[in-house]
Amino acid sequence: MDDIKEVTTFKSLWAHKYLLQHLVKNGRLSFADSGCNIAIMKQTEELTVINDLSLKQYEIVVHPNDGYDLGLLDKHNYIKVFSGNTLEEFNKEDGRYMPGQLSLANECRTGTVIINSKHWNSLGKPKKIKLFYNEKKLLIAD
Repeated sequence: MDDIKEVTTFKSLWAHKYLLQHLVKNGRLSFADSGCNIAIMKQTEELTVINDLSLKQYEIVVHPNDGYDLGLLDKHNYIKVFSGNTLEEFNKEDGRYMPGQLSLANECRTGTVIINSKHWNSLGKPKKIKLFYNEKKLLIAD
């Protein structure tokens, strides 16, 4: 019942685009307009990248506080990982993605993200990235 109420609330807020933009500016929400659909997604601050060969290729590890910013509380989250896609492709699931896992671990420092070295190379070896999360989908943006 709460899910229906939340969806209805977001649809009714479409007329209040300035309110949504305010939430984006002051909160940790991203707003993407895809025609008539509104996608509200959570995001992290910029995270410092640490690469690690011992991880599976599409395994990503963040501190639980950074996971909380994405609305995640479970230790292991099975997701679709989008890398090098536009926000529009991400919202429509048009771009390429790989099944992956986002893990929350206290061993990972707050403000950092650990990813597999091969995946890091395919991203262009960024020093910092942002993570965007919506409905079991994760977008990696640098």
